[in-house]
Amino acid sequence: MKTVKLTVLALFMMLTNLMCAQESELKKLSTEEKVKVETSELSQKLGLTPAQEKTAGSAIFQRVKQQETDKETFKGNKEGLKEAHKTSNQTFEKSIKSILTADQLMKYEQMLAKKL
Repeated sequence: MKTVKLTVLALFMMLTNLMCAQESELKKLSTEEKVKVETSELSQKLGLTPAQEKTAGSAIFQRVKQQETDKETFKGNKEGLKEAHKTSNQTFEKSIKSILTADQLMKYEQMLAKKL
């Protein structure tokens, strides 16, 4: 019985460690790599055209750079950082929504609803 408990505990710890490692991998990526990952994800999920993909990549780049700047500006001020991220995300959403077709916009709205 004691062996079973230890085995279950060890498995739980390994899974927790694995999940945390995956989350931190995205944080370690450079700005350009983050933009590539997010752009390809959006392109796959929404079926973006090459022109839309280029515009989306530009919008993602601006948002990532703004959030990095905000992180430095609001160091130690969680509420200020939260508001700044909210503002940059709203600006990003407006720019993305402006390039999408009606069908893509519907898919994007569903994607956002799933995240919340």
